[in-house]
This record gives sequence, structure tokens and C-alpha cells, in this order.
Amino acid sequence: MKKSCIKLNLLIYLWLGVFSLISYFNLFLGASNNIVVNKYWLHNVIICFLINVLVFNLFKKKLPLIILSIISFIWSTISYFVLQLHGGALCFSLFKNFRTAISVVDSYHLSFSLRLLFIIVVFAIGLAILLVFPKKYIDEYKSQKIHVAFKVSFLAILAFYSYFSYTVANTNMSWAPFFIIENRGYMSYLITDSIYCFNHFNKPDGYDEALIPTDIKGWDDNVSDTRPDIIVILNESFSDISKYSDVKLDSDPLASLNDIDNLHIGYCITPNAGGGTNTSEYELLTSNSTALLSIGAPFNFINFEKHNASIVPFLEKNDYSTYAFHCYSAENYNRKIAYTAMGFDNIYLGPDKYENHHKNGNRDWLDSDNYADLIRVYNESDASPKFMYLLTYQNHGGYEQNNPEMDTIHSIGEYTVSNDIIDEYMSSVALSAQAFKELTDYYATVKRPVIICMVGDHNFSYCTTLNTVSANNDEKEIADRTVPYLVWSNFDMDTTVFTEYTSMIDLVPSVLYSAGIPLDDYYKQVLNLHEMIPGLTTFGVYIDNDKTVSNLSENDEYEKAWNNYLFAEYKRLKE
Repeated sequence: MKKSCIKLNLLIYLWLGVFSLISYFNLFLGASNNIVVNKYWLHNVIICFLINVLVFNLFKKKLPLIILSIISFIWSTISYFVLQLHGGALCFSLFKNFRTAISVVDSYHLSFSLRLLFIIVVFAIGLAILLVFPKKYIDEYKSQKIHVAFKVSFLAILAFYSYFSYTVANTNMSWAPFFIIENRGYMSYLITDSIYCFNHFNKPDGYDEALIPTDIKGWDDNVSDTRPDIIVILNESFSDISKYSDVKLDSDPLASLNDIDNLHIGYCITPNAGGGTNTSEYELLTSNSTALLSIGAPFNFINFEKHNASIVPFLEKNDYSTYAFHCYSAENYNRKIAYTAMGFDNIYLGPDKYENHHKNGNRDWLDSDNYADLIRVYNESDASPKFMYLLTYQNHGGYEQNNPEMDTIHSIGEYTVSNDIIDEYMSSVALSAQAFKELTDYYATVKRPVIICMVGDHNFSYCTTLNTVSANNDEKEIADRTVPYLVWSNFDMDTTVFTEYTSMIDLVPSVLYSAGIPLDDYYKQVLNLHEMIPGLTTFGVYIDNDKTVSNLSENDEYEKAWNNYLFAEYKRLKE
């Protein structure tokens, strides 16, 4: 190859390299609130570079690159707003959730910052680099004959790097997308997310089916012929702000709970911090940890007709009729399909299924209205034992819907989150506590035995911003996922299984045990793990019975018990 050709090729690929660097920087600006530069930056730029080289060599024109630049700018801009609304960057799997996003976006206040301006400026720089590059060099490059050896070499490099990129992404599955983005880069995250769309369940390291216990002894001492009605409520954004922040309030938003007799109050560890209702639903109803999921919205991706092990068919085998309630759109998180596939006998999804609908100012769908419709259905149903699952909506963000004069709870002091936002949120939580008291007041008059369990689906969306200053990283991981759980019954029920802390996967087995319903081996194993490690995150940080916060990697016994549980879960998912 002549020296002039070598120089031309170097110039072309240097131009494409600079453009690729600018393009990736533009994408990253929309994907993360933090500019993190590490060794994986080069890896991500190379991915962009190989894509640009491939496109350029296919067409040998600027126009396809200009189109790519515009697409990446639009993608980055959308990602900037998705990051505000969703807490995570734009990715392919979120398109499965498009209807949910559109249905709630009008409740949020979108803000424009210098970052958005920066995205525009970087895009303009990238576009300028494309436009000012002399066309004569492209024409000269187009006219030269590219040797077959070069084509084969490039395709080999492309294949190798595709495999390498897949390996990096596939070994970096995480419950939290921003961990991947900031640690491994945005292109790596997009590859990881693509894997999520096809690979729903991750096989645990060292999986050995022989280690899964069978015919587990114990947890039979409370079995009875009584079949109490069971009501499980997943309350949207219901939290105790004192557990994860230093915020001071002028009154206790949960004060109404103090007036409820026979009430057990504890704290539950949710899979996500400040968001992720669907993952909490999944853990609550299936008692499967999301630690094995490679997806963030299980109802959108999992085929529940195939993977149907949950509380629903379990209780139906015990002669229960089952009910599912959610007042908001049936499209959200594909619930209209997921609830049916899970086997609920009676499904009340969407506004048209409800007779009671009032607002607290502009805040929609009061808990008290949801409870009124639940009671209506309860009274209209037959005398068979009932399992009723209700997902509320009242406390959903955003929290700038009402005038400050409407707030009944007020924050004292100044915080990184505005007082108006905190006050509106806590005032809504206070309504939830009052509505729960009214619900228990009603069921105290019902003759049939009834158990009610309510838990928050996740914390306040600003929980990580309001972190307790004195907490270390592990303590913050626990605090950001700590929500209240409430268990009440209208009869003398054994509540010893309900510890101060619990995990979301433990709640239903604990309720079943207290209800006197015989447990299968899976639920028994969950409760055995609960006795050892009551509060556990999906990534190994735990709080034990002594309220010690630590990591499973520092305790061989706990780590082994957790791994054996994951083996049992994986087998359950396969079956």
C-alpha cells in the first residue's frame, strides 16, 4: 500500500475516532448524572468507533453518519428526561414500558438544566466535525480498492469485539442500571439491557441442584383448619422518612397507626430504592428474589403462564378464591396480562372497575376509596376464603400537585429536596395511615377471621437524595430500601414470625404460617432463611436480628444459606 494511501486511511479513521468519542460523550451525558471516566471509557468509544467504521465503509458517505449523529442526539435528549422520571437511562427494555411512562409523565415536573444545553453543544461539535471534513478525502478513499485481507481482518476484529463486549456486559448484570453505566459505560449497559430482553433468569454461580433441601422439617406447628381471609396491600411509595433521612417533621404522619389494636409494625427491605413497583410486586407475590432476574420490570417480560409459582395458585389449591385490584391503567407493567396469567380468579384493573374515586386536591385515587371498593367486592363475594391483593396509587409521584396550604405535615429545616415536595409527600402518607386505620376498624366488625398485611412498594423517590449523613454505605443501602410493613388480624393470631425487619420475599410465607396454612418446601426454606437473615437486599447487604448491617461476603454461613435459597429459586423458575 502506498504511503499516500496509508496516510489517507489514517486520516479517515482518525476522523471517525474523534467523531466516535464525541458521539459516546453525547450519549453518556444523557444517561448519567455523574461524569465518570475510567478504563471502560475506551471500551465504549471503541464500540461506537466500530459501528461508525462499519456504517462508513458500507456507504462511503457522510450522510449515514450525520443520521447516526442525529439519532444519538435524540436518544441522549430523551434519556436525559427518562433519567429524571425513571431514575435510569433510556434503554431498549423501557420501550416495553412505554404506555406506563406516558400515563404517568403528566404527574411530573420536567426540569431543564445546563446538562441539556451541554448535550446540544456536544452534538453540534460532533456534527461540525462531520461537516467540515473535506469531501475530497472521502472521494479519494471511495476510489481506492480495499484489499480483501483488510475486509476479512476488520470483520474478524468486529466479531471478536462483539463477543468481548457481550462478555463484559453479561458478567455485569446488576439490579441497578446506573452501576453498569458509571462502572462499565453506557454502550456496555445497552448491550446488557439487550441481554435482559432475551435472558430473564441468571443461573446462580456454582448452581448444584443436589444442594437444594427437600422434605424440610419444621413450620408445621401452627397448621390449622382455619382458613382466614387474607388481604395483602402493596401501598405505593409508603415509607417512614425517619428510617432513611435526617428530615424533621412537625408531626408524625404515621400517628394514626398508634390507635390500631392488635397491630404489628415492622420494616421490610424492598428490591429497589425510590422506585420499581413492579419488582416489589414480583417479590411479594412469588417470594422469588429479583437477584436472579436480568430485567427490571418482570411483568413485562416473564411468561407467568409458564413461570406461575406464586401465592395465587398456592392458595387456590387451598380452596381460596383470589382477587387482584389496581385502580390505574391496566396497561401499566402489562398487569392485564400478568395478573391473568398468574391465575387470579377475579381481576379489577382500571378506573372503570371502581365505584369510589375522590382526590386529595390534585392527588389522585385515595387509599380510602380503594379500600371502599375492596370492601364492596368482599361483601358481594361468596363465603369461600378469600385472598385479596391490592396495589394502591395515592402516594405516586410527582409531589408538586397541590398548593402548600393543603399540606397537613410540614418539614422543619432546609434540605436538598424542597420543603414543598417533602410536605406534600408526607401529608399523603398520613392519609394512607388514617385510611389503613379505617380499614382495620371495618374488618374488626367482620365475623370471619381476616388477616391484613400492608407494605410499601418502595421508598420516597427522593430517598437517596435525603440520605442520613452519619450512615455508612451499607447502612444507606439498607435504609434506602426500608419501608414499613403492617400486619393486623381480627382474631388472636400467632405473630412471632413477624420480626422487626423482613425481606419482601418473606412476607407472604410469614402470613401463610400465621394463617395456619400448610407450607411447601419452598416457603419453608424462605422462612428458614428469614430466621437467619431477616432483612436482605438482592445484592448481599443485610440487617440481622441484632440490627447489625453487613455484607454476606463477610459471613460464610449466611452466604451459603443465601446461595442455597437462590438454587431453590432457580429450580423453581426452571420448572
